Amino acid sequence: MAGPIPAVRRGMLAAVVVCMVSVGSTASGAVIPIGVKTTPQDEILPAGNTHIFLWSQNSAAHPHLYTEYVQRGASSLGPGPRIRVNAIGTQGFSGSPSGPTSSPELIYQQVKGRQSDLKFFENGVRWNPPAGVNTPAWEYRPTASGAWILFGRLRTATHRRQIILFDRFSQQVIVLADRPAGPGNPSATPGEVNGDFAVWSQCTATACNVWEYDIATAMKTRLPNATPGHYNYAASVDTAGTVYFAHGGRTCGGARIEKQPLNGAAATIWPLRPRRDVTSSYYATHVGSSPFLFYARYGCKTGSNDLYRISDP
Repeated sequence: MAGPIPAVRRGMLAAVVVCMVSVGSTASGAVIPIGVKTTPQDEILPAGNTHIFLWSQNSAAHPHLYTEYVQRGASSLGPGPRIRVNAIGTQGFSGSPSGPTSSPELIYQQVKGRQSDLKFFENGVRWNPPAGVNTPAWEYRPTASGAWILFGRLRTATHRRQIILFDRFSQQVIVLADRPAGPGNPSATPGEVNGDFAVWSQCTATACNVWEYDIATAMKTRLPNATPGHYNYAASVDTAGTVYFAHGGRTCGGARIEKQPLNGAAATIWPLRPRRDVTSSYYATHVGSSPFLFYARYGCKTGSNDLYRISDP
């Protein structure tokens, strides 16, 4: 295994170790993405809260190896220097803040050789989640909110993938998706857990759909996809159940970032250019300021990502 993100839609944005709706008023010039991390390196998996911003990045010397960093200050605009999160001799892939909005605690994915586990990190200290999270399988793409951890688990011997919600206090386990190996190697990619809602995407060789789970009602819903031949992927969610995701065609580029309220129709909030796509998104509510939607913008020609944010989507 080699990467944090399982294959996204149509095999184009497959990760190495370690998706025509109406246009709403938010698609006007009022919503303009701002670059957060846009260096020659590959920056992926942005997330944050009021006090910290976290992301993963490779280096020019080792383009296939990734390190996770955290920086003090919302949206990477604070004065704090970047701090390495994963241990020396490992790779690190971003998860999310895991404590209250004001907390610097975070959860992330740490890879050593052929083993991938989830870790917590705060102020230079790392520790394991409760028993039942890490196994000999490949745990990946965690996010956390309150008691809940959302993550993926890949059993490498059988290629079976699961999307799991885990209560870190009661140790309750909810399997949201169970994807056995099959034609096209079906994938399942965790999105985000936020309050009472969790989202993820499920893909085959010919389709990608975003799913939402309401923890309070135990109701699972597949978001509608009214455009034949198009895909929904790279999902995130706010505390009201509004889902954010990418909507694109079979080839790389020209995706739209969509917003779908819990009981409403989808609307486009930002259309990308023909040679741009999205590999992940993360919705972050910031105390005392507007919320942000972070996303990793993929260059179809360059094969690398830069990180952007949209304020108050």
